[in-house]
Amino acid sequence: MLNGFHRTVAVLASAIVVAGSANAGEIALTLTSSDITISGEFVGFKDAAYIIRTSSGELHIPAIHVSCEGADCLNILTDADRVSG
Repeated sequence: MLNGFHRTVAVLASAIVVAGSANAGEIALTLTSSDITISGEFVGFKDAAYIIRTSSGELHIPAIHVSCEGADCLNILTDADRVSG
C-alpha cells in the first residue's frame, strides 16, 4: 500500500512521459522504494529536495526518497558517508 507521498508521486509519474534521451540539464529521479522514475529539467535544490520542471509543472522531490541520474545531479552525502568517507 502506498503512503501519501508515494501515492502523489505515482499519480504525477503516470502523467509524465519519461524521455528516452537526456537533454542538457535534464535529470531522472527514481524512487528508492519502487521503479517509478520522473524526469525533467533540473531547476535547483532547496530544503533537501530536488526541484525539476516537467510537462506537468514544477515538482519538489525530497532527495532522501530518490536516486538521481544525469549530469546535473548533486553529490549528496549521507551521515554514514561523512563518517566512513
